[in-house]
Amino acid sequence: MVIIGSLMGADLILYKHESFQRVVVLPALKLRIEEELLKELEKFKQPVPKSVAEQWMLSPYELTELRDLGYLKETPSGYVLREWIKKYLEKIENKE
Repeated sequence: MVIIGSLMGADLILYKHESFQRVVVLPALKLRIEEELLKELEKFKQPVPKSVAEQWMLSPYELTELRDLGYLKETPSGYVLREWIKKYLEKIENKE
């Protein structure tokens, strides 16, 4: 249930513990990618030169953060989406 709630974007999970019959509050896992971030990542469907990518990033996200989170791959010529995030974006586009 924690995973399902996390995938649905819940902020926290309420759970009634069976041994002491009290409600326990669990933080939700960060499993869902925010819509704003997905819009930023769509810009990188094709390889983007570093100078262009730096100009695009006017949002709260930094290129190093997106690289460190595993969304982008830095190459000598610029930035490109990692394969798993490309597939994720394709799945979302096909749903709409």
